[in-house]
Amino acid sequence: MTIYAAAPGTPVRADYGPAAVDVSAMDKSVPGHVFYAISDGIQRESWGFAPVEHGDINGPGKPFDDDEKRYVDPFFERTMEISKDQYEKLHEFGENPDRFGFDLTYKDIRNNCVDYTWAALNHAGIQRTHGHIGHLEPHGVDGKHSYLPILTPNDFRTIHDPVPGSDLNKEISRELPKRDWTQAPFGTFDRPLTAVSDDPFERLYAATVANDDKAFETIGQEYLQSPEGQAFLQAGQEANRQQDLALQQAQAQAQAQQGPVMSMTM
Repeated sequence: MTIYAAAPGTPVRADYGPAAVDVSAMDKSVPGHVFYAISDGIQRESWGFAPVEHGDINGPGKPFDDDEKRYVDPFFERTMEISKDQYEKLHEFGENPDRFGFDLTYKDIRNNCVDYTWAALNHAGIQRTHGHIGHLEPHGVDGKHSYLPILTPNDFRTIHDPVPGSDLNKEISRELPKRDWTQAPFGTFDRPLTAVSDDPFERLYAATVANDDKAFETIGQEYLQSPEGQAFLQAGQEANRQQDLALQQAQAQAQAQQGPVMSMTM
């Protein structure tokens, strides 16, 4: 499987013939696009979600099966080896997402190609991962963080390889295409992974998207040993104590309502 993210300004072919090579003569994607492709080693197909009527960002939408041929050099690609079951689930979702609860109404950033791709991945059990204080091991999470195609790579990077160590696992990043001022609302840059920040949560996020479990654990431990982290732990411990106390009270009340329990010894 390959996940693609095309930025605003990406050239889009009108046809797929040998003559369709002059990118200067091609239309350019205004908002960008996200889609995925799957292959069983013999047959390859791609799926993406877009408005039925080009440019209608609030109206009927449908899956398209030719995005991989039409979008020229998307700025981000991530390829992962997947299982047969995951392949079949991505295949069945691609053409008929509405059978699995996906809304076929295209609604700007509320229900677009990003939602469709994540819905397909989640249907196949492929999720982004997220770590948080108190639970240092990143865990699978449904859904997305980013709504615009140009901002999606960091989320896609958090997916743990379904088949770790496979020679098929790889990532390709390309230079962003030229964009004009009309595309500014659709994003101008991806969130940097290496930004220096004093915020431990920003640093944890960067470690998570980089799949750097060691850095995540180190940053988490540093935070938990800081005054702020200690206050966080104490608040959590107090919350757990209150929950335990409430459970004990509920159990005692239930036993009182049942009456005394008689026992016999022989």
